[in-house]
Amino acid sequence: MPRNVFIFRGRLGKDPEAGVTVNQKEYVRFNLAVTEKYGRGQVRTDWIPCVIWGKLSHVASKYLGKGSEIYVQGKLRTGSYEKNGVKHKSFEVWVDEFDFVTTKEPTQDTPLPDDDTPPF
Repeated sequence: MPRNVFIFRGRLGKDPEAGVTVNQKEYVRFNLAVTEKYGRGQVRTDWIPCVIWGKLSHVASKYLGKGSEIYVQGKLRTGSYEKNGVKHKSFEVWVDEFDFVTTKEPTQDTPLPDDDTPPF
């Protein structure tokens, strides 16, 4: 069994952003809202930054949009950077596979937070 496998189900907070690296490798980035219920009706939403590379990014660009609900499977990648003299850690999931649950906007039963910016 692979050691670095993450599987999530969630909704895109906004349309994915496509790009190309300096080495001409295509990618799509998005934040996935993963919501869990706990306690007595409490809800927690985590925002998972995701990247899809290569040919699969074309499918994501074409069919995914704000509110799309998908399953993703991928690997966790960590990094660090320095900003204004302060070191920061970062992470993102490099998506190997995704599957559509729905490509429609969320309904009132499945609310989506207003912003897909992580709370940290």
